Amino acid sequence: MGIALMCTASVSFAAMATTVRWGSTTLSSPYLAFTRALMQGLFALVYCAKFRINPFGPKEARAVLALRGITGFMGATSYYFTLRFLPIGDANALTFTGPIITMVMASVFLGESFRSFHVFGAAAASIGVILVAGPNEIIKNLRTSEGGTTRLIGTCCALSQAVCSSMSYLAIRSVGDKASFACSVFAFSLYVAPLMAVEGYILGTPVFMLPRSGREWVVVLLAGSFALLANSLLSLSLQMVEASKLAVSALIPEQKDLIPCPYQQ
Repeated sequence: MGIALMCTASVSFAAMATTVRWGSTTLSSPYLAFTRALMQGLFALVYCAKFRINPFGPKEARAVLALRGITGFMGATSYYFTLRFLPIGDANALTFTGPIITMVMASVFLGESFRSFHVFGAAAASIGVILVAGPNEIIKNLRTSEGGTTRLIGTCCALSQAVCSSMSYLAIRSVGDKASFACSVFAFSLYVAPLMAVEGYILGTPVFMLPRSGREWVVVLLAGSFALLANSLLSLSLQMVEASKLAVSALIPEQKDLIPCPYQQ
């Protein structure tokens, strides 16, 4: 059941990524991340109020939930900028380093098993990452054009997102069933929304505004809905299954290029 939830969450993340890429032509990365976090936070508050749950979680889990929120902000920031610098297919392929990092960190910090087929999957994913990143092209173009620099920045953002996501997954897994999945969703929103507002102010891209057209409303609502579904299912799946096993399921080549993006480079 946990694996099925994780795979469904992956499809939802893919749909969210496609929507963000589609909307990034007119909406800033901080704005899209802010509205996504805001929608998730409102849902979590309503859910917790309905079932009389403290949205901050139990005292013994709050520090870890805070880590989940902070790494969620860092991962969201990295990923949205990745989509700015790379085509969606390349960006999502590079995030396959996330499962590799998750498997290693889960083994070290949570004591989860690291079997031979995990190593095989990690090796296969690593080869794919090297081919997608195109390091020779990056190095060759760095001195001659902006293309190499753009690709290098996008690759670094994607790898940063993978590390932050792995830390976030481990935080959720370590909390386990001590807190509701809604507490994890709320923790993400609690840190991401205000930090994205600050980031938007620094970058000169305000987040406190309504969408300016029907298309932008569709982008905001779809991205927020897909993100809410994905994060909710992710939290539920990590309560059921070890992080390393879910990382292996995330290596299945199905999840992130299902929906073609009309604005893909």
